[in-house]
Order: sequence, then C-alpha cells, then structure tokens
Amino acid sequence: MLRFPKMLPAAALTLPVLWAAALRAEDWPQWRGPNRDGVCSESGLLETFPREGLKVRWRAPVGWGFSSPVVAQGRVYLIDSEVVKPKPRERLHCFDGTTGKELWTHAYEVAYPDWAFTPEQEIGPVATPIVQNGKVYAQGRLNHLFCPDARTGEVLWQKDLEAEYQAATAAGAPSPLIEGDLLILFIGGKSGACVVALHKDTGHHVWKALDESLTYSSPIVISSGGKRQLIVWTQESVTSLDPGAGTTYWRQKLLTSSDYAVSTPVFHQNRLLIGGLMFQLDSERPAAAVLWPASKAPARRIFSHTSTALFRGDHLFSAKSSGELVCVEASSGRQIWESAGVTDLKNGASIHLTPNGDSVFLYTDRGELIRARLTPQGYQEKSRVAVLEPTLPFGGRKVTWSAPAYANRHLFARNGKELICASLVAVPAGGDPARTAAAEEELQALLKERLDAPEDLSKARTDEERKQASARLQSLPRRFLALAEANPGDPVALEALIQTVSWVNSTAFPAGDKDSPGTRALALLLRDHLQSDKLGLVCQQVAFGFHNGHETFLRAVLEKSTFPEVQGLACLSLAQFLNDRLHRLEVLRDQDGPDLAERYRRVFGRDLLEELERQDRASVAKEVEALFERAAEKYGEVKIPVTYYGSGGTVGQKASAELFQLRHLDVGRVAPDIEGEDQDGKQFKLSDYRGKVVLIDIWYHL
Repeated sequence: MLRFPKMLPAAALTLPVLWAAALRAEDWPQWRGPNRDGVCSESGLLETFPREGLKVRWRAPVGWGFSSPVVAQGRVYLIDSEVVKPKPRERLHCFDGTTGKELWTHAYEVAYPDWAFTPEQEIGPVATPIVQNGKVYAQGRLNHLFCPDARTGEVLWQKDLEAEYQAATAAGAPSPLIEGDLLILFIGGKSGACVVALHKDTGHHVWKALDESLTYSSPIVISSGGKRQLIVWTQESVTSLDPGAGTTYWRQKLLTSSDYAVSTPVFHQNRLLIGGLMFQLDSERPAAAVLWPASKAPARRIFSHTSTALFRGDHLFSAKSSGELVCVEASSGRQIWESAGVTDLKNGASIHLTPNGDSVFLYTDRGELIRARLTPQGYQEKSRVAVLEPTLPFGGRKVTWSAPAYANRHLFARNGKELICASLVAVPAGGDPARTAAAEEELQALLKERLDAPEDLSKARTDEERKQASARLQSLPRRFLALAEANPGDPVALEALIQTVSWVNSTAFPAGDKDSPGTRALALLLRDHLQSDKLGLVCQQVAFGFHNGHETFLRAVLEKSTFPEVQGLACLSLAQFLNDRLHRLEVLRDQDGPDLAERYRRVFGRDLLEELERQDRASVAKEVEALFERAAEKYGEVKIPVTYYGSGGTVGQKASAELFQLRHLDVGRVAPDIEGEDQDGKQFKLSDYRGKVVLIDIWYHL
C-alpha cells in the first residue's frame, strides 16, 4: 500500500474547529508585523493624539529585555528576564489582549554572567517571538528555543541551539521567521550552521547554511527574480539563500561589525536596502548589484545602528545613529532633507518608522509616539504623545529601544518594567466619542467571548452547562452582525463583519438562508467596505462551500477592488471555490445513499442544489483552470496571510500547486512519477508499479 499526503479542505472541518479560529483583521504576530515589513494597514486610527495622553487599556509588569510584543488571536506574547540571585530566569508571557490578565507563563532558569545582575544592564532576550497556527516560537538570550501551544503554554518541542549547533551568544539576536513549513533561525552556529531551518511542527533539522558570523539584523524573505529569496546580513556578507533548501543564490562580500549590522533589510520594487547600502535586484533571476554608495566604509553605508529605514515610493526615510531623520532619493542615495526635531541628537537614538495610510507613526527612544507626514518636501509633524518612561541608562540619559506592536487599533509597547496597551481608536468624523468607545468595548468583549468559548465548552460538566455554553456560542454571529449594523462606516463594523463571515459555512447557520448572519454580512461588506484592503481575509474564508453568495462576493471583489493584493486573493479563492464545488457535486453524484444529498439540500437549499446539478461542468472546469492560471501569472507574488484559512506562501505557489493537481492528480489524468514510501517504509517510484493495481492510502494534515 502506498501513502501520499493530502491537505484537508477547510470546508470539511467541523464547527468546533471553525469557531476556535477567531481571525482578527490586523494582528501583529511577528517582528515588524504581519508581513515583516513594518507596515500598519489598519484604518480608523488617531490622526492627532489627546492632550491628556493615550487611553491606556491596561498595564502589566514585565522584566528586562529588548524583545518586542507580538499580538495574535486576541492574545499578547512577550519574552523577558527575571534577574534575581541566585537563579535568574527567562519567561515567555501570554496576556489577554483585552484585559492584560496573564493567562500563562513559561519560565526556565538561565546561567547569566555575574555582570548581568547590574540593573543598568537590563539584560534579557532580544529576539521577538513569532506566532502561527496556534503555536508560539521563542528564542532566549542564551539560545534556548521552545515552541509552546499558544493557548495553553504547554511546550510542544524545544531545543538547545548552543548544544546542537554551537550557536553564538551575543548581546543581540535576530528574530526568527517562518517560510512555509520551516522555522528559519539566524544563530551564527559553527560548522556551516550560521543559518538553520527546522520543521516548525517538530523542531527537526531540515538544512543549515553559511559559515559566517552573527549580527543583530533579522532576516527577511522576498520575492524577486522569479524566486523566493532569504536575505541574511552577516558580519562577512549579504547573502541570498533559497529558503526551502538553504542553497546560495547570490552573495556580496561586505565586512560589517555586529554593532552596526542591526537594522532589518527592507525591500521595495526590486531594490534592497541593507543598512545604508542599496542593491538593485535582477527581475529575471536571483542576482544583485550594488547601486549606492560607491564607498563600502561603514560610516558611508550605515544609516542607523538602532532603527530600520522606510521606503515610500521613490524615496527612503531613515533615522541616523545620531538622532536625525533623513530623506534620501532611493535611486541615487542623494540626501533630500534632514530633520533634527524628532528625538535627542545623541548616540543610540532610535526612531521606529511604521507607515499607516498617508502618514507615519514614529516611536522614539524617548518613549514618545509621533504621527507625521514624511514626503520629499519635508517632515510635517501632526501630533506627539508620551507613551512610556525610558528605563535603560545609556549615554547619560535613559532610553527605550524595543519597537512597539500595532494591532487591532491599539499600541503595545514595553520598557524594562512594564508592558502597556493603549488605544489608537479614532472617532469617525461627526461621530459621538462615547458611542465610538462603547462600540469598541463591545467588540473587545465579543472577541474575548469568542476566544474563551472553546474553554468554556470544555469545562461544562452537565448537559445544562453544555447547553448554555453552546447557546452563547451560537449567538455570537448574530451579535457581531448587530454590532456592525449599529455602527455602519466605523472600523468596528468591518471587524465585526469579518468575524461574522467566519461562520458562513457553519451548518448552524445555513448559507442558503438570505437572512443568515453570513449572507447579510457579505452583502454589507460589498455595500460599505468593498474598497477595504482587509477583504483578502474574507476571500480566504469563503473559498469553500456551495452558496452562490460566496461566488457573487468573490467575483465582485476580483472585479472592483483597487488593491492588487486583495484581487489576487479573490482570484485564487474564486478558483478554489468553483473547484471545490465541482468536486462536491462529483462526490454527491457518485455516492450511493441518500444521506449526503439530503444534508446538502437541508444546508444549501433544494433549488440551489438542483441548479448546480444542471450546470455545464466542463465549462466550469475550464474557468477554474483559467482562474488558477491568472492567479499564478498576474498575482503570483501576492502573499497569502498566515491564518487558519491560509498557511502562508504566495498566491503563485498555491495556484501552481492547484494547477498541478488538476492536470496530473485528478481522476482520469496521467500521474507524474511520484516518489514515496510503501507500507514497509521503503522508498519507491510510482512507475515501478506500472501495469499493476495499486492501493493508495490518502492521509490528511489538519
């Protein structure tokens, strides 16, 4: 018997799995945000800050460290240190995003040196954790790596990177990233293990690369030259690796002290900035050439040793190590202007730049948040507010260097003493501040109730308790919808509608009912939010099922959205939806008993089912293939958000995989010469069994 893996469609999942995935419109699950590019794409955020300061929703005491908070699925994660003699500890905290209540902590002892107990050091973890698919991946200062369950804190697997790879121990550490099934770590290990890739589900070693030295710069993965490229800035070079195999695409020798190699690479329109060195990437193949400056002296090719630059169109904005903010022409490196009014003009100044709409959030080493317009014409400050008290002594004053997180219309920031959550919710023009605040509070309460629902149901001990927990659960979609209908045009409505749509395939709310929450939510999204850049999330959620409303929604978004990223996800999702519906009809036609047909009629409606059974399946199959081709060719580099409904990667990768299955693996197609394992674990080729009857065991990944 031969075994091949197959992914289980989201539509086949049961209701308990569906409601466990409370998708948020804008989480911040890793270093520099959802796409690792420092962009906050939320709407409805404050343009000017209140004179009395931001409204702080909660504060939580934390210890030392420079790791940033991350936010996912209504929870906030932060790694810190508790430096108390004789046994210091490092701790990964999980907080309730709404209340700040600590939900769990994973702590372990560490062997810090004696000087670490000096308060002025604030020694602690530096790498920022990453959260994906219900797991947290965190790396401590001394290279303890562990993967706990995001909900419970139970450690699923862990590694000692120093013992296994002789990973370097340094004052700073790059933040891990995930590409597909791989957790990629820049650790400066020996024997060619400067960069290592582990399977994210097991921690098993997959590949290692480079015999070079560690820096503080966190790697990124980009799409350029027809390939996904892992960009790593070591003390000896800038190197592009194949993230799937660890092989080198290109390498530029570049000697840089780790004290200067701090900023994260930034990429825009085939230009790649490393510190202050600009590369022009080849659009046809993985290759790069230095664009500017001509000199490779550190003073000429490093903007800042604390902060990462920002691309805005054809210009570049960056802090300088001495505190100035500069605007540079991206094509030539020519400085356009310089501003000395952002933060103190001292060594160690930092300015974390986060674009949002037509302006930028700037978070400084003084713990201040600034909203400003950055254009080639100059620096225009709109508002400034103090957020946190700096706690780290440096250069005769105190600073705070950790970058904040922006998630769900809130700011999450930490120093060496506390983590705070502050509201950035703006009142709509002409709106009532009290009503806006009440709507936000109601949304947060509903989100918390949804996240707590699995635990509440599991704790029920009697039939009556289970009935009550189930009733609360069943009421959530209609309550989210009611909140959206009561606040049209408010960002709260968009978030509430996204939550409602996530139930659209639930058998508890038949999609065929025109008054069902899912159907009404899709209609409101098309009416009020068609030009939102968040609709890609909704497209992923309605990519499977029968309901014609899904098809109508996906076709409208594909045709009318002004965001290529959203159109790409709509194109892919529409192809998946039509293809899935075809396969369901084939199953219905081939099955013997009436049970499946009756269930489909009950859930999707008799008229719809009969209409679908009369359709020209050959023409639909042709359209499916054309849509997958369009997705791969036109929207190939669009990133698929990492959610329960999408496992990351790009639209091109997913569409190409779907086309491969259509052309080679469906019934009646000629299969390629697949390699696998037989029931005894021996390797084989499918061609070895040509002319024979083969029993294939299809197993599933959840």
